[in-house]
Amino acid sequence: MRGKSWTLVLLASAGVAMAQSAPEATPDEPAGGTMLDNALGDVLGDHPLDRGWTVRLEPAYWYAAPRGDVTIRGSEGPVSFEGGTFGDESDVDLFDLDADDPTGALLSRAHIANGRWRFTLGGTYLTEDGSSGPTEAGRIGDAFFVPGDRVETDFTFWTIEASAAYAILHGPLPGERGDPDRLRYALELLGGARVESIDFDLDVTPGAGSRPPELGLSASASDVFAQPIVGARLSLDLFREVTVEVGATVGYFGWTNTQTTTTWDVLAAISWRPVEHVGVEFGYRNLGLSAEGHESDLEFTGSAAGVFDGVVVEF
Repeated sequence: MRGKSWTLVLLASAGVAMAQSAPEATPDEPAGGTMLDNALGDVLGDHPLDRGWTVRLEPAYWYAAPRGDVTIRGSEGPVSFEGGTFGDESDVDLFDLDADDPTGALLSRAHIANGRWRFTLGGTYLTEDGSSGPTEAGRIGDAFFVPGDRVETDFTFWTIEASAAYAILHGPLPGERGDPDRLRYALELLGGARVESIDFDLDVTPGAGSRPPELGLSASASDVFAQPIVGARLSLDLFREVTVEVGATVGYFGWTNTQTTTTWDVLAAISWRPVEHVGVEFGYRNLGLSAEGHESDLEFTGSAAGVFDGVVVEF
């Protein structure tokens, strides 16, 4: 019995000693965590995302230039003129119409975030006027122009999009777990929908040259396109004052094998908030669309791209 008692005393003493020597759990290191757990926590962002309900508004001035080819289907079939044939689905480059100069446009986004989720509603509006003197005969829709004419164009492009994003990776960088005020990051995957509208008008002021009698002096068409989008966004917060963001989305929708709409959007921005809740933002955006084979009279393949600056209001 005495031997058994001494054995129990020794086991109890060893247990107390092990409990006293075990490290205490800290908020950043759960009890029982291993070095592997901690390493995975750094890589996978296993830290609370310090983002309660937050509203962020970003109105901006976008200095963008439209680029691309426009096709308007004509009601008249192919027309022969001075040895050439001009089809009813001829396209024209905005560059040739002098409708591709950088112009002031509107760009805005609104975000609502909570924890890992962020919901975004955004839009753009761009309009460009062009005036050109053609150097050779051409046709778009049922409008025909020859050298000596004056061609006036009006191109309007606007978009609306809505998306929901989820942060799959977030937190301080490895080695900075205890100081999220210095640097934080979040990698988000997003999905949503985008709607684009294009309105194109062309008017010809005739010169002294002759022209086919079947065709007129004006053409116009408009259409609205929509498609689902997916993408990713990476943001870095520095000292809770500077935010660097890069992101891209792509979208596609096909009615048939010949009727398709493809869209893309690339954005890079940096914002600085010198005072609480208010700051400034600078960046670059490239927003593109390819709409082909639609039953409407309009097809377009091109983009609008340029730098922007604006204000940031966050609360």
